[in-house]
Amino acid sequence: MPATLTAPAAPDRPDRITDAGLATVAEAADFLSVSRRTIYAMLDARSLPSVVLPGVRARRIPWATLRRIAADGLVPEVPQSATD
Repeated sequence: MPATLTAPAAPDRPDRITDAGLATVAEAADFLSVSRRTIYAMLDARSLPSVVLPGVRARRIPWATLRRIAADGLVPEVPQSATD
């Protein structure tokens, strides 16, 4: 039976967007075992969907997407120029 991948529990803070099923860039990087720079490159290459929070310059990634990527064992390819 395959292992069940679950998102880390959000801290007991009502201002945390992770309560709505969205991860920060840092949480996504940790969950996929890649760097934050890689996550930003994936976002810039549009190989990873995100939500832009209104009124701030913050992007969040749906946990469902992260779990699917982890379950497939694949991190989308990032163009080399995006990480330079």
